[in-house]
Amino acid sequence: MISGAVHVKKPSAFEWLKRASCFSSSVQSMAFHYQPLGREPRSIRVVTVQPADGSSKALECALSHGKIGKTSYNALSYTWGSPNDKETISLNGYQFDVTKNLFAALKDLRDAKQPVTVWIDAICINQDDVDERNQQVRQMVDVYQNAAQVFIWM
Repeated sequence: MISGAVHVKKPSAFEWLKRASCFSSSVQSMAFHYQPLGREPRSIRVVTVQPADGSSKALECALSHGKIGKTSYNALSYTWGSPNDKETISLNGYQFDVTKNLFAALKDLRDAKQPVTVWIDAICINQDDVDERNQQVRQMVDVYQNAAQVFIWM
């Protein structure tokens, strides 16, 4: 060992995980993965926006499966905006990118005290799964007709 040098012991994998958890937020940096929807008719996903005081708090959302006519939800109709203009939300504890326009709509829909459950095409439909996307688009009229309320965001 060189005089004056400090020897640093390499931490074990467990120590790395322990240290990393001290600095990580509640949002995991791994990619979000959709759980497959049942292929039964009327299967959908809905987003529950968790309550928070103040607009500066992070958007925490949970995605769950439901059925049109059996699940209580609102629906959001909005303009997607530029696909290059993104913000990040927490979806089931994972980072999930949405357009700035959708991010603004979600912040506006969020309640200070109560969770808000809403169907949003960009989140509730796996946009990378062409078969699912086609199946979900075919039932969009039913999705909007069975929503408790439909919000429009321009």
